[in-house]
Amino acid sequence: MAVGVRGGAEACPLAIEALLRAHTEYVAVKTDISNAFNSVDRNVVLQEGARCFPALAEIIRMSYGNTTKVIYTDSEGKEYHIRTNRGVTQGDPLGMLLFSTCIRRAVESTCKDHPDVVLTGFADDRYLVGEASKVRAALTSYMAELHKIGLKLQPTKSAVTTYSKDAAYVAGVKELFGAVPTTHTQDNASVCVPYADGFLVAGTPIGTN
Repeated sequence: MAVGVRGGAEACPLAIEALLRAHTEYVAVKTDISNAFNSVDRNVVLQEGARCFPALAEIIRMSYGNTTKVIYTDSEGKEYHIRTNRGVTQGDPLGMLLFSTCIRRAVESTCKDHPDVVLTGFADDRYLVGEASKVRAALTSYMAELHKIGLKLQPTKSAVTTYSKDAAYVAGVKELFGAVPTTHTQDNASVCVPYADGFLVAGTPIGTN
């Protein structure tokens, strides 16, 4: 949503709110991707950009076919010039479009494998809504798909919530998302998605009063 979709940003929190109110057994998971725009695989940027926007293929290759420069300024105002062969440049008019095109592959694959879970959002802000066990399974798939394009979740900035007032159910949700397996790692590790009373979706709060 919000990229070529009229009213997309407003539709996102309204849809999640409606689902949670209509199905108190549902949960919503907010995902946050670590250093998203700077980390996406540059080869995927070139491939997906050319596939989806063939008329822009040459300008995309010109912009991202070689290393680019990122300027980082520390707290004392000192600038660091970093050469990188990953990610899209924040501030580039094509940056948002190309990143969204790349992440679309992960989103569509997850939706296909988990049709009972709603996966909505825009750019790197994505939300999964549905029954707790199904959302957990979809989240594992989503993390694996993100890994394929050079991205990973930042669990401490992700969160899970529900509108259920059943204390036992809420405790079960906390336990379920306390260890979400990461099938793309070699050591069968897991990530903890913390429980929250609510969170912001496109700047709009959802959750308990």
